Amino acid sequence: MNASLIIKISICITVVVLCFGICHFLFVHYNGILLRLGLYPVHKTDKTSQPTFKGRLIGFCGDSVTFGYSDDKDGEQLDSAWIKQIPNLLGCDVVNCGINSASVLSNTPTPKAWAKSFDEIPKQIDILGVMIGINDCYRGYPLGNFEDRSETTFYGGLHKLIKGLTERFPIHEKKHVFLIIYPNYEAMKEFNRYTEAMYKVANYYSIPVCDLSLVLGASPYNDERFEYWRKYQDNEFHNPHPTDLVSHAYATAIANYINSHYLIE
Repeated sequence: MNASLIIKISICITVVVLCFGICHFLFVHYNGILLRLGLYPVHKTDKTSQPTFKGRLIGFCGDSVTFGYSDDKDGEQLDSAWIKQIPNLLGCDVVNCGINSASVLSNTPTPKAWAKSFDEIPKQIDILGVMIGINDCYRGYPLGNFEDRSETTFYGGLHKLIKGLTERFPIHEKKHVFLIIYPNYEAMKEFNRYTEAMYKVANYYSIPVCDLSLVLGASPYNDERFEYWRKYQDNEFHNPHPTDLVSHAYATAIANYINSHYLIE
């Protein structure tokens, strides 16, 4: 074997080892890289906030309601989106995994189907709130029944999503997952059945539920001036995206829920 061949073999082995090392690093640090690249924005706490949850990382997974979509700004984030207020209410950073138009299922094209993509949520998160499902109802995805485990129905997708999240964020690692139910939404009468599905599947996996329809203090039924939610396509119904005027109520309701359930590790 001549010297040039030995050199070529050595170079090939070095390249393979180097590629393996890079792949291993990316696999191990995948979620940290997502955070650093800004794929999921992190809302920072300021120095004046109470350090109630200092050292812990809270995250929220969902759709445009989680992201903070503004109907008054063509989809840009609200200036005082509820998720941006959580850091100063709880004294810790918050990861925003809210994706506009996201859903549980992917029966039609969607920017994010969380039943398939829950493993993208950064594992560094200690407490994860999940608010999802309104787009599944809006698009008419089949509800199915509680026994479903296929991702072709809302029930089946919920089972995969919530079970997967409890395994990704296990309680023995002091991780917590809870479900957030939207406020009352009168534009789609069927949505009550989707809400019922969320309750049933959450209860099955012993996942707590923060129901904003019970604690928010505001509802489309007492918002006749469309101040808390704008009109939906210029009709008599409300859009699900909260305005700045009611965002603080969202933030305090969710922060109080987290504080009452997860203050003690």
